[in-house]
Amino acid sequence: MFATLSERDTARQARWRTMAGESPAPTPLQDWISAQGLAPLNPWPEAPPSLSWRAEALADPAGIMLQELETALEKQQVIETSLWPVPVYVGRECFPWVYALIGERDLASGLRRQLRMGRQSPLSVQILELLHAPQPHTIPELRQAVGGEKTSELAIAEALQKLQSAAWVLRLGRREGQTLWQATSLAWPELPRLAKTYSKVGAAANFMLRYLDCMLAATESELSEFFRPLIPLSRLQSGLRALAAGGYLRPTNIGGTPAWEPAEAGISAIQPE
Repeated sequence: MFATLSERDTARQARWRTMAGESPAPTPLQDWISAQGLAPLNPWPEAPPSLSWRAEALADPAGIMLQELETALEKQQVIETSLWPVPVYVGRECFPWVYALIGERDLASGLRRQLRMGRQSPLSVQILELLHAPQPHTIPELRQAVGGEKTSELAIAEALQKLQSAAWVLRLGRREGQTLWQATSLAWPELPRLAKTYSKVGAAANFMLRYLDCMLAATESELSEFFRPLIPLSRLQSGLRALAAGGYLRPTNIGGTPAWEPAEAGISAIQPE
């Protein structure tokens, strides 16, 4: 129980510094992101510590962490998603939860459905086909392949963002400063099978466990606001009830406002069904 928001925020900062470790031997980037479940590039309210917070906390003026991030993306130790207002990075062990929540169980029918709904475009479909090649492609390479006179690099980037938000493509680091992309089904072929071992409620519950272990305590409103791009309110509430019933979470309050906190620190993820 926290008497005030300020008291909770002070405790959070101490928790975050512990999770990040200390320079010159901080917690490895991919382990730090996995411990939080996910990490945004830049900070905003209700979000776990961002990469910019980590860089500042560990005194990284040379940008070594961003180089480490690109290597982690290339090795698929960390996965980038464009669901939030800024890029958000998810630990590899946590990404099957993302796919369980937003990924398509049947890729072919899912793509047709999203085309009908206007969530994807014919250009997206063309790009997705090109990204089934053995080697990742850059945006200039994709533009050349679709016909440079027909489209722009901006249009290619926008189509990639839509595909990324549906977990159909992965960004795999950079080549000579250019972002590299590949179809998820080729880069990580076992991902859909892994995701199927989690129900949507189970995947949502695991993310909330990681989030609350990092954030110490949060109101339902804070949880809902942060997870809005990934978890609808009804599923979030079902997940909270399931976690409370299983003894993972307990009710608390922050300055008199009802909230949730982990029943104990460092609770393991719920195992697949």
